[in-house]
Amino acid sequence: MNANVSKLLNEQINKEFYSAYLYLDFANYYAAVGLDGFENWYRVQAQEERDHAMLFYQYLQNNGEGVTFEAIAKPEWERGDHMTPLKKALAHEKLVTAIETKLSDTYISLFLLAVCCGMLMYIAVATFKKQPNILGTIAVFLCVSVFILAGFEHCIANMFYFGLVSTPTKYAVPLLIMILGNSTGGILLCKLTQHVQIQKNSENA
Repeated sequence: MNANVSKLLNEQINKEFYSAYLYLDFANYYAAVGLDGFENWYRVQAQEERDHAMLFYQYLQNNGEGVTFEAIAKPEWERGDHMTPLKKALAHEKLVTAIETKLSDTYISLFLLAVCCGMLMYIAVATFKKQPNILGTIAVFLCVSVFILAGFEHCIANMFYFGLVSTPTKYAVPLLIMILGNSTGGILLCKLTQHVQIQKNSENA
């Protein structure tokens, strides 16, 4: 088996156990407030996540690969009303899916998406610097909205999300590529703007 595949499967085992841990904590909450049906539901979900982990475990064993068990993170969430665990579970599933999609993307794709994001961030900052008023604020809002909706890669935002569901050894290279892409996009647009300004000054001279 490819060493990287083995490593990723080992990391996935930890993620599955973390999800089981999280859902068991939700079950514990519902047990404390007397909602037995919801408690049972999350007990079932926790067992399903453990089953996923054991499938990966068995697959590695069947292929003669070693299994490494890392520490499982403590579930952290603020208690609220009885809807809170349901909302947190949905957010957790969406987050895991989104991060796995990002981390499975090609390095070229990550770089190009990060370049586009860098250009948008430069436009936002440069516009607000020239127009530190409501127009500049609108420009910042629009640029941020576009990069989010378009799926462009922002290294600072991704650093936070990656840290929630992945390990530094897995996201270090993709994150470095995003940093380079963001920087390249901003620098390219900055230099292009300067070049255009120099050309205009030359024509007016």
